[in-house]
Amino acid sequence: MSKVDTPESRLADAFKDPRMLIKRISFGATIGGITGISFAVLDAMQSTSSNPMKGAAKMASAAGLNTAMATTSVFAGFFGVYHGAKHLAEETRNKDDAGNILLASGVAFTPMLATPYLRGRMPYGVLLVFMDYVNTQILHREPDT
Repeated sequence: MSKVDTPESRLADAFKDPRMLIKRISFGATIGGITGISFAVLDAMQSTSSNPMKGAAKMASAAGLNTAMATTSVFAGFFGVYHGAKHLAEETRNKDDAGNILLASGVAFTPMLATPYLRGRMPYGVLLVFMDYVNTQILHREPDT
């Protein structure tokens, strides 16, 4: 008896061997964390743009470090969830197109929309998703012959 290819069976297959899902989530969390700490440093420098040394001192303070860790964690979680959801969408839909990005964005942006503090971070999240979209388009472009 042959196995019927349905979205449910493809999703179940994705969880039978979760290594690729774990790799995608880890990749997203790593890139998101690096991006988060970068954005935290930029925010600290911009808030004290008249004197860069004040920005450095602000980042070195306990409050600055707490903000940096929070921003790093938010973006590590956001981009990890995004990449995990995108992988599951690819596996379930059996397509590799912009629809997966839209589905994954819906999953990843929901906590940002629900939390007032995180709404201010949404433009950075949109930037990350846009960069992933551009990367996907470059990787899947047909070579010129």
